[in-house]
Amino acid sequence: MYPYEIILGLGFYEVFIFLGVISALIIFRVFADKKQMNVKLQNLCLIDGVCSIVIGFIFAILFQAFYDFMENGVFKIGQGTGSTFYGGLIGGIISFISIYFIFGKIIFKNNEHKTKFNDVCSIAVCSVTIAHGFGRIGCFMAGCCYGKETDGCLGVHFVSVEGNVLPTQLFEAIFLFILFAVLTVLYIKNFKLNLELYLIAYGIWRFLIEFLRGDDRGATIVSFLSPSQLIAVVMVVVGFVMVLLKLNKRKMQNVPIKVEILPNNTKNDKID
Repeated sequence: MYPYEIILGLGFYEVFIFLGVISALIIFRVFADKKQMNVKLQNLCLIDGVCSIVIGFIFAILFQAFYDFMENGVFKIGQGTGSTFYGGLIGGIISFISIYFIFGKIIFKNNEHKTKFNDVCSIAVCSVTIAHGFGRIGCFMAGCCYGKETDGCLGVHFVSVEGNVLPTQLFEAIFLFILFAVLTVLYIKNFKLNLELYLIAYGIWRFLIEFLRGDDRGATIVSFLSPSQLIAVVMVVVGFVMVLLKLNKRKMQNVPIKVEILPNNTKNDKID
């Protein structure tokens, strides 16, 4: 595979990234309509999403530059710096939540943005997952994020790598499309833990697939873990903690309030 230019300097990588972004926006609109979400809230989320994509892309580059710095001591941002999904995800989440609550407080005097936040998160993870799936196909077309060398029948040749390597980009794309389908079904069934499921499922997958990656992964303060594996561990832990907190909250809400009526022990005093 090779990032051939199609038109105006754009290759298949950019095409699939574009498809991912468009599909994410469409999925959000369709799923929000199904929930009969307020149009003003939908518009806020879509505008917020576009802004977060841009900010997330900047974070993706910054994170990769930081990984490179941890590995070779040089912090440099240039044409060949590259980007990392986790950086984009973290930057995008921070941006989305900040814009959502700041402008939501201004627009919705009845705090509708707060009461609908769980629904927004459930839809958002579906959108992120489908976009990421298309993005991984883009990585395959660009010849980045490849796996280890192999002599097996699954090997693919990229011009930037000697020999055949595992197409880990396609492995991850398949996983993400399956995860999207699962999250969609659960969302339709009004499942309340979509965000938590995404954090746990993708965190576990990413931790494992990293063992098959053959490209430069950078370094972290934990020498035996790649940057993506370290963040994957954090994602899984956060996901499980969120599940426990929600289950505990639901349990507390379902506990009946016992009203205990004390017996009347008042005695009538006799006057001698």
